[in-house]
Amino acid sequence: MVSNAVTTAAVHDRRTPRVTFVIWQAGRNADGGLQSISEMMGHAPDITPSVVTNLRDGPFTSRWRGRFRNVAVWPMAESAGTAHRSGAARTLGRIARSPMRLANNLRMVIHVLRHRIDIVHCNDRRAFWNAGPGARLAGARVILNVRDTPPARVRDIGLEWRLLLRLCDVFLVLSQEMVTTWRQVLRSESAKIRYIYSIVDLDRFSPVDHVARRALRASAAFAEATFVVVLVANFHPKKRQLEFLRWVAPEVMAQVPTAALVFLGDFDPSRDPYAAACRDAAREAGIADRVRFAGFAERVEDWYRLADVVVVASEREGLPRSIIEGIAAGAVVASVPVCSAREILERHGCGIVVDDVAPAALAAALIGLARDPARGEAMRRQGPGVARALFDAAVNGRSYSDLVRMVARP
Repeated sequence: MVSNAVTTAAVHDRRTPRVTFVIWQAGRNADGGLQSISEMMGHAPDITPSVVTNLRDGPFTSRWRGRFRNVAVWPMAESAGTAHRSGAARTLGRIARSPMRLANNLRMVIHVLRHRIDIVHCNDRRAFWNAGPGARLAGARVILNVRDTPPARVRDIGLEWRLLLRLCDVFLVLSQEMVTTWRQVLRSESAKIRYIYSIVDLDRFSPVDHVARRALRASAAFAEATFVVVLVANFHPKKRQLEFLRWVAPEVMAQVPTAALVFLGDFDPSRDPYAAACRDAAREAGIADRVRFAGFAERVEDWYRLADVVVVASEREGLPRSIIEGIAAGAVVASVPVCSAREILERHGCGIVVDDVAPAALAAALIGLARDPARGEAMRRQGPGVARALFDAAVNGRSYSDLVRMVARP
């Protein structure tokens, strides 16, 4: 499922391609992007992976150590900001002033030459600036994984992203719609921009029957008649939990007396001002007794299964992990019109995408689902089949392996 006909045309060489994944972590327990790349690393056949990451005790580092023989930790002085725009002088200055980036690129030169690395796969732009130029200097090919899209208001993405496209060998995104969006924003029809759908563990994220679903709801202290709305995302302004609490949830709860709202994702209001603002907004709206901040959930699949609807309210996305995991587990998903939502939910009839980003549109969609459970049930039945067709580990892992062989130097 790679665009530009990179599905079966693998290039065979005499040895298994050696791939180093350079992965920047923010330190969150829940991170859809890191989950996606972890699945790809673990399911791509015929490659020999190693990992370079920035956190010795990061939540994903221990998982990688348990699966891959070579996991190295390199310090990376990067912020967790998600802005896509920056002036040319600021961008070049940031690159020039970073001695740690320079040191890491020199380390990458040595790493590539010593271990005969064919591909260096960077999970985002921060990882790229710590490894990509050095990898290219040493003769390796570079894959830049891009898991987000610019805000809709952005017309000119700026110098940094054009430079990234120029320097990488593959600009790898997650959906057809992401390919289209990035080509428009970068004003480029470059064949470097390709996609492979993410992988979902279809055994873990699988639907349950009505009896098991009632049991899950009871174990979470929800009455059978409760209309449970779940939003799965780290607390961040990009995810728009605060706007949802202020403008959407009160209207839904006024119109649907049985509605309850659950937020899943790292939640620490004592340290995170945005999380604290969300907590306060629920109190100010008078709905705190119907809102649950459940924090990070090890078994997020059970929340998808028990939900009446899973919501995506973000300002922007690439391919939201809560969409693909949610439909696999049999959830109904209602989304604002972020990238890839129509491609997955509308095209395949397994969810709702509202036409407007205005809160009233999302509130109306949720109220409509509460009043028409049969519509939701039809979508619930459709989702798992769509997930099997699009997000299968064997199919997408093979697509990635084929891409690696095609890009690697002979």
